[in-house]
Amino acid sequence: MFHRLATTAIAALLLTAPAAAQEQTDSTISPHIVSSATMVGIGPANILDTYISQEKFSGTGATLTHQTEWERTGKKWRTVAWHQANIASARDRGKSARELAADYQLYVGRLKWWNINGNLRLGYARSLYGLIGFLYNTSNTNNPAQARLMGRNVNTGLAEWRFTLWGAPLKLNCQIDLPMFGLMFSPNYGQSYYEIFNRGNYDHNICIVSFWRMPSLRSQLSLDIPITGKTTLTVGYLGEFQQTKVNNLNAHYYNHRIMIGFKKRVRIINYRP
Repeated sequence: MFHRLATTAIAALLLTAPAAAQEQTDSTISPHIVSSATMVGIGPANILDTYISQEKFSGTGATLTHQTEWERTGKKWRTVAWHQANIASARDRGKSARELAADYQLYVGRLKWWNINGNLRLGYARSLYGLIGFLYNTSNTNNPAQARLMGRNVNTGLAEWRFTLWGAPLKLNCQIDLPMFGLMFSPNYGQSYYEIFNRGNYDHNICIVSFWRMPSLRSQLSLDIPITGKTTLTVGYLGEFQQTKVNNLNAHYYNHRIMIGFKKRVRIINYRP
């Protein structure tokens, strides 16, 4: 009797296992779409940092950007991340001094799109933004360098317009980033880095920054030209205008770039245990 019951139970399990496995697999499939764009650009740079010099420096800079957007099926909000690296070399008006600047920026946030009609859609993103970088004056012996460290929250507005020109399907993209408020590091007027880090003399070196006191703006305009079903050539303009005024020190970093790069769109299936 026991042998007969065991045989029946095993047979029932074998018959129901495929259905259960299929049901579990179906419930754990989570498709999403990953869109990425990588662009490089070059253009003029204008730099002022009164901690190092009262002069404005002008020159040429280069920028590398990478943007990734994760769209999950059934979700209204998407995860988005922007990476940006800048380098620049600039000289003063008398061509007697040179400054070298570099920074890395990271935006991580959430994005939502609204379809206005078949050709136009608008988006809004809220992000956390971080910047780390430096400015170095090759001629200074006193205060030759300035560190840059900042964190802010950012509001972003986006627009995409699809249209056809000479039979080719194109897309025009516009993006505006407005940093709102946050914290930044800055030495005080006349304070050296030796006093801050070796002697531990704190003098309002962590400062509050806000849009209405120190407005900054990042804007990007680009045109997408399809190459294949998943790859797109994109060309455009990137403008970045950063301004700060803390501890009686003024600084600005203005960048203009002509950008070119590629976008890719891939559909991925995830299996969750």
